[in-house]
Amino acid sequence: MNYHQKQSARRQREARIRWQMLTVIHGSRSNSHGGWITGRGVVEAMGYCGQDYTPDDDSHARGLLTDLVLAEYIEVQDNREDESQPYGLNHLTYKLTGKGSGFINRTEPHDALVGDGRIAK
Repeated sequence: MNYHQKQSARRQREARIRWQMLTVIHGSRSNSHGGWITGRGVVEAMGYCGQDYTPDDDSHARGLLTDLVLAEYIEVQDNREDESQPYGLNHLTYKLTGKGSGFINRTEPHDALVGDGRIAK
């Protein structure tokens, strides 16, 4: 596999992981925390559900979740109570936005950032 094929495969894998993260966050929308779920909860739920694709590590997961925040599919809250607490998955919580919900329900257009299985036209 050449460099371009490897890069393409990596982009596709990350898009699928983002889709799975989005579906986990969507599934938590009716929880007792008003739809908020920790980054750690997202990653753990992906593992419990036997997802085919999971992030390589916490840093990778945080980066992929940040991509979804920047695309406005989810929002993030920093819940650290003290600056000595690490900025990481245990203290960051995420919630689906209206745009994210629309993407899940396919009322938003295809986005190559998120591999939801749709064919780009």
